[in-house]
Amino acid sequence: MKNIILIIAMSFALFSCKPNCPETKVPEPIIVKDTVFVDLEFRAKNDSLKDVIRKLNFQQDSINRLNNRLATKLMNERLVIQNAKYYVNIVNKNRTQEKFLLGWMNRALKN
Repeated sequence: MKNIILIIAMSFALFSCKPNCPETKVPEPIIVKDTVFVDLEFRAKNDSLKDVIRKLNFQQDSINRLNNRLATKLMNERLVIQNAKYYVNIVNKNRTQEKFLLGWMNRALKN
């Protein structure tokens, strides 16, 4: 019985194939030529951008130096004011110290 089923399967496989199958053709490769665009002005553009960045960095450095100078001046002025307040508080507590106030103020303002 197994032999009969095997024979039927083999004969079915043989007769189901078409003898005149068309051959599949592999398409020929298509060659695409690409162009390369060379930007000749790239170096000039790059150099000009470097100049702009250099100028911006210089401006930033200048602004930072100015900010540091102004912060230092502001801090010094605040210290002068604090010293003056301290001397005025001494005089307010003891009026006999008023004769020294002018000297203290001169010392506070000279620093």
